[in-house]
Amino acid sequence: MRDPARPRYEVPLDTPRPSGRAASTLYGLRVNQDPFGLVVCRQRGGTVL
Repeated sequence: MRDPARPRYEVPLDTPRPSGRAASTLYGLRVNQDPFGLVVCRQRGGTVL
């Protein structure tokens, strides 16, 4: 997410680019509409991280 009215700071650090998707993950991602938010939760048990 970006605010086009404000410049953003980026840490001057080289980060590796993924070469593909993981075969399986230990987490899931949900999007809440109201209030807006991203929720990361474990696949097993649904614990919110």
